[in-house]
This record gives sequence, C-alpha cells and structure tokens, in this order.
Amino acid sequence: MAWQGVKAMGITTPRHLALALALALVLMSWTTNASNKRPQNSGIDKNLNVIDRCWRLDPLWRHHRQRLARCSVGYAGKMTNNIGPGVTRYRVTDNGDDPMNPKPGTLRYGATQIRGKVWITFPKDMNIKLHRPLLVSSHTAIDGRGANVNIAGGACIKLLGVTDVIIHGLRIHNCQTQETVEVMGPEGHIIRIDYPDGDAISVISSTKVWIDHNTLYDCGDGLVDHMRVTVAFNYFGPDCDQRMPRVRQGFAHVVNNLYQGWGLYAIGGSMNPSVRSEANLFIAPDAGRKEITWKLRGKGGSEWNFGSTKDVLENGAVFTQTGDVGLEPHYNPAVAWGAGEALVMEEVQVSPPQPMEIRIKVVCTSLCRSDITAWQSQANATMFPRIFGHEAAGIVESVGQGVSEFEEGDHVLTLFTGECMKCKQCTSVSSFSEYTVVHSGCAVKVSSIAPLEKICLLSCGVAAGLGAAWKVADIARGSTVVIFGLGTVGLAVAQGAKLRGASQIIGVDTNPEKSEKARVFGITDFINPNDCDEPIQQGWGLTVTLGVPNVKPEITAHYATFLTGRTLRGSLLGGWKPKSDLPSLVDMYLREEIQIDEFITHNLSFEEINKAFDLMKEGKCLRCVIHMPK
Repeated sequence: MAWQGVKAMGITTPRHLALALALALVLMSWTTNASNKRPQNSGIDKNLNVIDRCWRLDPLWRHHRQRLARCSVGYAGKMTNNIGPGVTRYRVTDNGDDPMNPKPGTLRYGATQIRGKVWITFPKDMNIKLHRPLLVSSHTAIDGRGANVNIAGGACIKLLGVTDVIIHGLRIHNCQTQETVEVMGPEGHIIRIDYPDGDAISVISSTKVWIDHNTLYDCGDGLVDHMRVTVAFNYFGPDCDQRMPRVRQGFAHVVNNLYQGWGLYAIGGSMNPSVRSEANLFIAPDAGRKEITWKLRGKGGSEWNFGSTKDVLENGAVFTQTGDVGLEPHYNPAVAWGAGEALVMEEVQVSPPQPMEIRIKVVCTSLCRSDITAWQSQANATMFPRIFGHEAAGIVESVGQGVSEFEEGDHVLTLFTGECMKCKQCTSVSSFSEYTVVHSGCAVKVSSIAPLEKICLLSCGVAAGLGAAWKVADIARGSTVVIFGLGTVGLAVAQGAKLRGASQIIGVDTNPEKSEKARVFGITDFINPNDCDEPIQQGWGLTVTLGVPNVKPEITAHYATFLTGRTLRGSLLGGWKPKSDLPSLVDMYLREEIQIDEFITHNLSFEEINKAFDLMKEGKCLRCVIHMPK
C-alpha cells in the first residue's frame, strides 16, 4: 500500500522514496479509500498522525463521521459548530454540475443550496468536473473519507466570506483558469467571480476553515489569501505553480506537508507575513526555481518572518530564513473538550516566555481532586476546552526578559497561586502538558537532588494538608482533631496533626476501604457517617475548610453560632507563602521528616491520564503520578 501511494506521487529515486516512507507516519493518505483496505486492529494507533489517530481507531467511524470535527488542529480550533443538532447528512450521488441551477445529488447542491449545518459524503469513488468555481456555504463539511474523490479538469473551490468549513480528503487537480463567470452561490445568491485563475482552494475573508489531508496538484495556485491558518498533512504537487499557501498580513504554521516540485514558489507572502515551516518534505523540481519561498516587499512594508525547523530539503531545495525565525517547541497537552469527557491528546505550539515568564518542561504531574471537580464542572464555571493540572514538578527550559530568580536547568514546583495573591498572572497554571508557560511568580525553585516524581505532590495537596494543620489550625499537643474526607489532603492533615502530637485523630469518610490506609498517616479512629443517624457530639472550637466543594459552594450560618465561640476559617494552600515556605517542605522530605511516598498509589504514563481520572472518580487511588515523555 505504501509503495503504491509513493509510486503514484512520482517519487522514483531511492532517497526520495526513503524520505517519503519516513514521513508516511505524518503525511496524509492521498488515496482516501485506503482505510477500507487496511485490516482492522493492525496497530495503526501507534503510527498515525494526530488527526488520523483521532478517528481511525474507531472501527465504526463511518457511523460516527462527525467525530472528525473534534480532530482538527490549528487556529480554527475544534470544528464543533459543524456538528450537533440540526445537521443535514448529504450524500453526493451525481458527478454532474450545473453552476446556475444545481441539481439534487450533486456536490454543488449540497455545498451551496442546503441551509444550516451540512455534512457531505461520497458513497463511491467519483470524478467531478466543476464547470465554474464551487462557492461553499458556511457550516459545511466536505468529507472525502472512504472514497477516492477527484475534483479535476475544470474550476475548483472558493471560500468567500464564510465560516466553519471543513474540506477533508479530496484530490483537487488540473484546475483551469476562466473568464469572468457567474455562479449560484449560498442562499440562492448569484455571485460574479472575476477571472478565476486556477486556484485549487481559494480562501478569502473567511474564518474557522479547516483544510487537511487533501492532495492538490496541476493547478495555478494551491492555497491563497490565508490570514491565520495551519496547513497540515497535505500533498502539493507536482505542477502546482505557487501559493501553497501565500499569506497576506497574517501568520501560517505549515507543518507535515509534502511538496513535490513547484513553479514560481511553494510558500509566499506580502505585507508583513509570518510563516513557520516545520517538518515538511520539499522536493525541488529538476529544472527551474529551487527557492521554496517568495516575499513581496512593497506598500505594506518590508518586515516579514520566514522560519524553518526540521524541514527536509531535497533535490537542491533552498529555504531562505529571515526575520525572527525562532520556533517554539510543540507539546502534547491532554485537553478536556467538555464537562466529564475523556481528555484528548492534542499537539499545540507553546509560546515562548514573555517578560517575567518562564517555560517549564514538566517531568511529573499528579491528579488533584480539584481537577476532577473542575473537569466535571460541579464547582467552577463551565469553560472548555481546557488544559487542567496544577500539581507538578519540572525543569526550567527557558526564561523571559526580566526574570532573575530562575535560569535554565533549575528544578521547580509549579504554584497555582503566587505569593502576591492578586494579579492574574499568579492564578493560572496548566500542567497536564509536556511544557507549560507560567509567570515567574507561579513557580518556586527547589533542591535539584529531590526526586521530582515525589515532590510534585508538595505543589498542592500534601502541602495544603500540612499547612492546614500547622499554620491555620495550629494544632497543639494533646488536641483532638476530626478530619472529614480522607483523600490526599485529609490524610496530609492527619500527618500534620500526628507530628504536632494530637492525642486523638478521628477520620470521617464514606469509603470504609480508606480506614486501614488512614492509620498509616496517624488516624486513630475511623467513622463512616452512613452508619450514624445523629451527630455524635455537637462540639465547639475551630473548623478549618479547605479543598474545592463538589456542589453548592455557598454556606449559611446563624450569627449566634459565632457568638458562642465557634470559628470557621478558610485555608488556601495551607496558609503557606509558596516561594518562601515550600522549599523547606522539600528539605523536610529529604530529611525523612514528612511522608510523601505513601500518598502515591499509582505511577502512570501521560498517555494513561484518563485512567488516572477513572481511578480517582471511583475512589481507588490517593495520588496518581503522571510521568511525561522524556
């Protein structure tokens, strides 16, 4: 199968063949019906690119086509506006084309005449000759998977002033220039198009457009007039003259594409464009222009940035880098796209650290109960998509301007709150990713000899429990302490109470299986509230609340309750000043004065992060430490 695909592309030299095969894991499958011929359960989950991996693993993908909308990568984000209630499923059964009076069953009818969300598929291989450019309506998905769909020999595709369009898995080639024409456009409007010039896909004044896994060749231009776009997993050429893409006053991330020959250039721009080319294979034509890029300096200004990283340049291809060509690393975060939905691995480009920021290579992160609560949207605002995680340890990879307390190579803990407790920069961390960029106030330098896979727990849970016992409650020797909830934080409170010499430490939890484990941390008595109908004793004294509630975070109390001497006190991160105090907790661990290892019940790889969520939901773990790829 791989040999047939490479041969069809016209790659004949051994070196080009080897390179093409090497890139087969990240390049699109041009014969889109290959998925029909591939045996199921053939190990494809290990080898596919991020988009294919998202949907091919489902053997019933034909029945779940719209899941493709959640597989998109790049600036368009997830194409969720193309799915949901009210989607019209349209099958192209007629390869004919009438530009002014589209007939039901044709591609043009589905792409222009049906209002609302439309998902277009092809039940069989099809060759379609468009007599005039095809204007695609907003909220339209053209899904060529499962068939070999050629749009060739005539006009091609134009996206004009639309939004939420998916074009996936088509072969668009031999596009012809034309005189000025009129066509039936969306919603019955007749549109005049001046001199269509043979573009495979032209995108003008449009937003949220996702174009991937297409083959474009033998056309005047490939992709034109993009502003902010990701061009990924496409095959351009041979005999595609230029504009693959051309960027005017915008930014393009061009990644994992195959360029086999070009006429004038492959990637171009004007009016201050920025292009980042990454992991593409450029095979220059045997004769003619070897330069990949083209830039127009003119009225719009002469500043532009063209950068290349990990590109493969063959047959004399040349990529002239200019301007600020520094590229940021990619990282794979586990993204939550909806409340309670399984996290999905996505490839995202992380920005460089800005002034007073640092970029951290996360080594280990652990799952906190508050992550579960926020993921289930039971306490926090429903804000998705999100990258969760805050309890982590890592190594500083780079620092931004003005940062003096950190340098590359420092071992750090991330902090979900900085010591100032006020500014926005000190209230945000996302650690369920290989890299995270945080304000320098949201990290603390720790001893480099401390094992990061252990001390990451001091970034939140264990530190919060110890501090609640020592700094907030200030437990004295001989005290009686009652702890409601025997998760990691509750057991850390028990540990702190034990170290302070409390005489009786009562643990309260609805899970009887926690009783034995709790005694390791100092619990002397265990109560299951399900076994009690009435309060055992209505006591006085101090109540400390910590953690994130599942539901109804509001509380009510009669003022007389406090007149009689009862006290309610909140505790955030145990009252610690994170930068000043957490390094001392790390040192205490190194001196074996506090327990951390006993909290760790599971060590999982990053790919198993959803297993960690399941374990915590089911009450089968304390802390799952998640190890990032090295």
